[in-house]
Amino acid sequence: MSCAWINDLVERHIADVEAQIASLEHLKTHLEALRRTCDGENHQGCGIIDSLDHGTPCPYCETWDCRAAGSASRSGHTPKDS
Repeated sequence: MSCAWINDLVERHIADVEAQIASLEHLKTHLEALRRTCDGENHQGCGIIDSLDHGTPCPYCETWDCRAAGSASRSGHTPKDS
């Protein structure tokens, strides 16, 4: 019996894990940049809040929004309107 099929399966899982790691590293970089925009004193002029209101969305967050919307529709809840 050949083990080729299981090796192929493991290789696909490895590729999926590597893609997830890359996505999380991108998210970490994005969050670190956001953190540097806020001095922590108050919400007036906070770079994090400004980014949420007017900034360019992070591709990871857009993907998460899509997943959250799908989850919300299955649970009977609807996503908050922008």
